[in-house]
Amino acid sequence: MLLFAGCKPGNDGRCHVDVKYQLISPDGSSQDFGSTPLSRRTAPKPGIMELGDTVVILEFTREDPAGRYLFVATVTDHNSNKTIEVPAQVTAMDSSV
Repeated sequence: MLLFAGCKPGNDGRCHVDVKYQLISPDGSSQDFGSTPLSRRTAPKPGIMELGDTVVILEFTREDPAGRYLFVATVTDHNSNKTIEVPAQVTAMDSSV
C-alpha cells in the first residue's frame, strides 16, 4: 500500500494518479505488474496524507532465488504531469539454511 499527498486536483476536483509496480530480482531480471489507479478520489487538502487505492502482495516460492530484491513503485500524477519513483528493498532468505 502507498501513502500519498499533494496530488493536483483536476477540473472535477479529483486526483488522477496511477502507479506502476516493478520487482527486480537478485539476478537483474525484472517483472512488471502493470499500471493501476492509485487515486481517483477528491484531492486531499494540503498536508493531508491518504492511503492509495491499490495493494500489492509479494509472494516468494522455493523456486525464486534468495537474495535482495528491489521493489519500485512509479507514481504518476496525470493532472500535474509529474512522476516519482519510490524504491524499497526486500530480502528473500532460503529457509533451509
